Amino acid sequence: MSDSIRFLDRKVLLFLSVDIIGSTEYKNRSPSQYHWLKFFKTFYEDFPIFFIHKIEEQKPIAGKPTIWKSLGDEIIFECEIDNHQTAQIIIKAFSKAVFEYSSKISENSVSLKGSAWIAGFPVINAIVDSNSDKDYIGPQIDIGFRISKFASEVKFIISVELMLLLSKTNDSYFKFYLEEPQILKGVLKNKPYPIIWIKNESANDSKLNLLLNKHTTHVDKDQLQDYCTNFIKEAGQPFMIPFLSNDPLFSSLPDWYDEEFNQIKLILSTSEDEFNKE
Repeated sequence: MSDSIRFLDRKVLLFLSVDIIGSTEYKNRSPSQYHWLKFFKTFYEDFPIFFIHKIEEQKPIAGKPTIWKSLGDEIIFECEIDNHQTAQIIIKAFSKAVFEYSSKISENSVSLKGSAWIAGFPVINAIVDSNSDKDYIGPQIDIGFRISKFASEVKFIISVELMLLLSKTNDSYFKFYLEEPQILKGVLKNKPYPIIWIKNESANDSKLNLLLNKHTTHVDKDQLQDYCTNFIKEAGQPFMIPFLSNDPLFSSLPDWYDEEFNQIKLILSTSEDEFNKE
């Protein structure tokens, strides 16, 4: 199967980011390279295993997350999902892994922050070859990286589309918090994007936030679901309510989808030589 045909497969990928807070300071105050290198090597080796164990504690799933790439002190995982239940299992496991591992390393005056988002392919986003490695580009990938900047030890950030998948549950673990929407540079034509997060209940919030009584009350899940649905509809093409191939709750495609898919299929099926002839 050629790459072009393979990249036309309709799928939704879940991306999960974990990043170390305070890593630069830790490296600079360590007595030697040996000390900080040992810490980071242990993190890169232990955290993925810790994360998978959190999944196995809940319920077996067909495809386990794998590492997409490492960016400095950040590890990004990817996993294909075809139903909202799988997304819920993975997010619960990953956020717990981030929260608990963060507490575990706090004695080193460092912590973890996490975020997660989904991206649909081949419409909205695309899979490309980059130096023999698979890479992902597109608006939802850009948004995922943008919203991750709002994460902290207290706040596990999620995208609007992912919130819709997580909202279809009675699991009391999923309590959502909402902040003032923020402009994400270069995306959505500067339309402010909702900052939604799951709270790390064991982390210490700032004294100012405690005095202001911030981050103490989660929002109503059903109202947030309606808000996110309307946000996506108002954002318009190419954004859409998630389509999952094995999920009756997310089985509808927008009217413009098929035409967009056929245009993408034409582009990916056309060789570079044919483009140069035009």
